[in-house]
Amino acid sequence: MPSRDVGLCCSILRAALPGVIEDMQIAMPGTTTKPIQTERTTAEQQALYASGRSVPGPWKTDADGVLLLSNHQRQVKHGEDAVHATDLGVFSRNVYLTKDLYYKPLAEIASARGLVSGWSFPTENIDPDHLQCMGRERHSPAVIVAAGTTEGEVQP
Repeated sequence: MPSRDVGLCCSILRAALPGVIEDMQIAMPGTTTKPIQTERTTAEQQALYASGRSVPGPWKTDADGVLLLSNHQRQVKHGEDAVHATDLGVFSRNVYLTKDLYYKPLAEIASARGLVSGWSFPTENIDPDHLQCMGRERHSPAVIVAAGTTEGEVQP
């Protein structure tokens, strides 16, 4: 089951999230917005990566979870060991609303709160329910430390 623990998120995201949720509820009266996924395991990320590649279905991500990490995977960025993204869900009467139009307000709300929305991704990669910290790259190359080296030594 996906993690919804906002406590795993970086401090910037944790601080901004309550305001984002409040703004979404103002923009979309009669709905409730809440985090539906914060941290992803490597296996969860690899399953998303397989979609549209080795598994039938739509393309979902270019982060494989091993060589290229998603901001949903715990990692050190800007000195903070945390998850740097969350996916939000919009609900009406406990029904999860999946159409992109329900997430459209997130683009402006995220920007106003110093965050990045998945609406700002390239057209073919738009991720309407995605929210991440500003200045965090979309994905990060994994740092692989080979046996016999010290942390900080990156092997080619």
